[in-house]
Amino acid sequence: ESKIRRGRELEAGVCTGFFVASQHFLLSLRSAAAIYGVCVPDDVKPDQVLRLFLKWAMAHPEDLNQWAGVGVVLALAEVYPCPSK
Repeated sequence: ESKIRRGRELEAGVCTGFFVASQHFLLSLRSAAAIYGVCVPDDVKPDQVLRLFLKWAMAHPEDLNQWAGVGVVLALAEVYPCPSK
């Protein structure tokens, strides 16, 4: 069951679109994974990225004053860090 309140579908769509775009951006930068420290598996779906971010945001409210994209990178780096060499 969706927890999106009636009338908030547009905002939910914008939010989902942001996370899809963020994931595509990170996937396109695989060659620069060392810079970001994020190695997201190919099979991770956008809705998983959204849930990971929301969980991270609840655990790190002190970091929510940053740009949203920075938060996505920080959340993904926490869950999908690149393996140490």
